[in-house]
Amino acid sequence: MSNVGWVILLTLAAPAVLAAERWGPARTSWGAPDLNGFWNFGSLTPLERPEAFADKSHFTPQQARNFVANFQQFVDRQFQASEGVDGQEVWEEYGDALEEDLRTSLIINPSNGKIPDMTSAAQARWDARNEERMSYHGPEALDASERCITGENPPILSGPESNYLHLFQTRDHVALLTEFIHDARIVPLDGRAHLPAHLRQWNGNSRASWDGDTLVVESRGFRNEFGIAGIGRNVVLSERFTLVDRTRLHYELTVDDPATFVSSWTMATTMRRTDKVVYEYACHEHNYSMQ
Repeated sequence: MSNVGWVILLTLAAPAVLAAERWGPARTSWGAPDLNGFWNFGSLTPLERPEAFADKSHFTPQQARNFVANFQQFVDRQFQASEGVDGQEVWEEYGDALEEDLRTSLIINPSNGKIPDMTSAAQARWDARNEERMSYHGPEALDASERCITGENPPILSGPESNYLHLFQTRDHVALLTEFIHDARIVPLDGRAHLPAHLRQWNGNSRASWDGDTLVVESRGFRNEFGIAGIGRNVVLSERFTLVDRTRLHYELTVDDPATFVSSWTMATTMRRTDKVVYEYACHEHNYSMQ
């Protein structure tokens, strides 16, 4: 290309480059990044790296296409391994795509893309819980979500349905409403301390602060003995919400639970702004889990 051609190309590209450099998050009237809106956190990227990709942190483009094309088979295999029955495809709505960087897992730490091993004591508790759950000694043996008590908010993890978050802010609070079992967290932003250790709640108690333009939410004081992946009631969950651009919200979760896992672990995903709304989750209308 001639020098004149390069000059013309750079001149045409300059406004777009400068616009990208100038972009910053929209702000509320009190100056905080404006995270308000509805966000879809559905993702086809599995939480843990599949065994077939144990040594690969990222899919190749062709592997990504194959994985998406065969995603339902992957889900059915995972579901059968954990539950011993076929999945219910009627209501499944996982997401539309893998993470943009084609990671093979949502977990970014540890580097193997796997949830760390449980401690021996935690593993014994987890095995006893699963035995009790399968033999059914009463409703308390079932997960809180199966009993329609809570949908695990936090953490906010992509699942087979209802992957929608309504996030809205005031000057001193932020609300995080997930569609699954329509759980709403009203999180103070005013610097108050966490509740005393003896006061426990199903979704723990959350406190928020700003780290630059990133909303940081820390939750502790959970009531449930077991959460997702066996997370214990003494866990500290740290969530980070950062606007990437007008339509994307980066979400990062760190699980710090030394009584359960041999090390902490972190997952990350990109939520996408959507014009869909959150609907009531009528959990008990078709609750076959109790049966």
